[in-house]
Amino acid sequence: MVSKTLLRACACGVSLSIGGFGAHAGLVEIHTSESFGQVTDWTHTYQLPQFDDQGGTRTLLSVSVTLDATIDAMGSAENLEAWDTQISLSLDASVSLTFLDESLVAPTGVHKEEMFFASPFDGDIDFEGPSGDSFDLSGAAEASTDRGGGDDLTPWIGGGLVDIVGTGVSVSSATGPGNVVFDFRTEAFGQVTIRYEYVPTPGSWAIMIAAMPMIMARRRRRRE
Repeated sequence: MVSKTLLRACACGVSLSIGGFGAHAGLVEIHTSESFGQVTDWTHTYQLPQFDDQGGTRTLLSVSVTLDATIDAMGSAENLEAWDTQISLSLDASVSLTFLDESLVAPTGVHKEEMFFASPFDGDIDFEGPSGDSFDLSGAAEASTDRGGGDDLTPWIGGGLVDIVGTGVSVSSATGPGNVVFDFRTEAFGQVTIRYEYVPTPGSWAIMIAAMPMIMARRRRRRE
């Protein structure tokens, strides 16, 4: 799991004052899971850190969750008839997220369709040659959700982990003559990123400013 904290200053700047603050400090903390994936269908729990308010000195403003989905898929068909025919392949594959048994990120993924004209059966079911073919049905997608304002952010705050359940599914279909062989192979992958946006709790700036002379004095003594 990859985690990082960013300090972003708004274009209007950052102003600090004892007992409060002016413009938003724009502090961001980001946690990214490892990518998980396997042959569909599957369910997997992504565990990422909750937002640590550090004893009430940080106030969570919003939570953003991003899902990066990747689909690795192949569709193949072989015409077994003794005449030319048209064959169509279709695949829908997606990854979705739930949190506390409620939808967090709706299914996102790929929809692919392929159509080809196959010659009479060439004697080998190899999905190659004039009577067969294979198609790469892979793709990628991204979706995200934001929570803040009036949303209850309590479940995201603490010193433990957030359990986000991911689900990867696929549905394939094909049309062709009465004698035809189809083959679909689909793997779905998902990676989850949580972005916490927060500001120091009112009053905590005063503590930080009051402690600054002592911190600077310690640094000077170390250099000496």
